[in-house]
Amino acid sequence: MTHPLLFLLAPAAALPSEPTTRAGLQAAQDRGPAGGFSLRIFSTGRSPTDLSRLPVDGRLTGDQPRSSDGTQLLCDALLPQIEPQRHWLGVYRGDGEADEQFHCVDRFALSEAGNETCWFYPTHDGTFLSWERGLRLTLTPGAIVDCPDDLQRAPYDRGRISLLWSLLGDDASLTCVGLTYGGQRIHWPLGSLIAEPMATWSRFCVNSAAEDSLVVQECLTVFSEPAIEP
Repeated sequence: MTHPLLFLLAPAAALPSEPTTRAGLQAAQDRGPAGGFSLRIFSTGRSPTDLSRLPVDGRLTGDQPRSSDGTQLLCDALLPQIEPQRHWLGVYRGDGEADEQFHCVDRFALSEAGNETCWFYPTHDGTFLSWERGLRLTLTPGAIVDCPDDLQRAPYDRGRISLLWSLLGDDASLTCVGLTYGGQRIHWPLGSLIAEPMATWSRFCVNSAAEDSLVVQECLTVFSEPAIEP
């Protein structure tokens, strides 16, 4: 039986090179990304939007993808802060039927991985709202999402690993939004998550025919209401 690969994001010194347990893998991953952010992007509806009145939790359309005035949720993402210049990637595979021990298949600096671009919304012209909220988080070891049998059975190949980069909302520079192996996304489940007590809303316009194709029209930070002491 071929055991699935597990992936760790952490500083080089934290990645075990000798056989280790699942607890050892988690201890290493705990030294990896500790922050991130939630991002939501909406197309604007028919009603004018006052950014100061928008919710800090980003639930602009409630539990639905579209509100009654036509505002539509286009993107809803949670992104750990992956730093290719700081983090290394460790690749591990289980030994034995019970996966009681894991051996290191590979470990290398993320900056040495290949790069690919991907696209978050918006991918078309229009006026949009973006909501971004900082997070404190921990991750558990990652795995390939919906890994095909032929990819799982194939020998490990470092050349199959790619960093994904994208423009996000009203950003002008690329952000690392994840990794893939053999074209399949690698997912690190959350161990813990705490949202910051503030969020930033922006209104921006995309016009691919204009000299400045992206213009931020307004940006505002909103805060959670302070807790009321009993």
